[in-house]
Amino acid sequence: MNIRLILQLSATLMVAVLAFILPAAAGWHGLPYVIIGVFAVGCILLVHWHSAHTAYQCSSCRHTFIISAWTDFMSPHKGGEKLLRCGRCGYTGWLEETDRGQVLQTESTSPPTEMIPVRSANILYLQIFIVVALYVALWIASVAVTDKDISAGSRTFDLLLVTSLLPLLHFAYCHFAARNGYRSRIYPIITAITAVFLLFVTLMQLR
Repeated sequence: MNIRLILQLSATLMVAVLAFILPAAAGWHGLPYVIIGVFAVGCILLVHWHSAHTAYQCSSCRHTFIISAWTDFMSPHKGGEKLLRCGRCGYTGWLEETDRGQVLQTESTSPPTEMIPVRSANILYLQIFIVVALYVALWIASVAVTDKDISAGSRTFDLLLVTSLLPLLHFAYCHFAARNGYRSRIYPIITAITAVFLLFVTLMQLR
């Protein structure tokens, strides 16, 4: 596990803790949205800067290309490599990062190789189903709690709204990976962390 992934997971965990712990301590239900908003803006600016200054070289056909900020955000990164699909030969793997200003100088003149088809990714859609099922379970548990305590309705709605970001982001990551034929142990790790967190919140609701 690389340092960048550790930092990303740590930042996500910190935001999750702040979004649920501080509001309870401060008594301000709007605090989670402020924390998540600041975190989201920071991520957008960081990813935009990174995509504007980097390019990637295919380890199969040596084609050097640039990617959009959206692809940069959705694709896992480790060290100086990113999990990408080459638009020239179709190879999918960890491609080496390079300076965007050197794209023209390092561009390969070899003819394109045969396009590699995107592989089926049913396991990723299974992971999406698991996370969505756990989020539905959280809804059911929250509604049951609200029926018992009407005064908890507002807090329950805030919890469900904030927590919805997890399955939405998880779906975006896994669906993007499935469409591009990505394969990495990072996705099961992300799914496991998301599932454990949703299960924990669901069990806390039922207590």
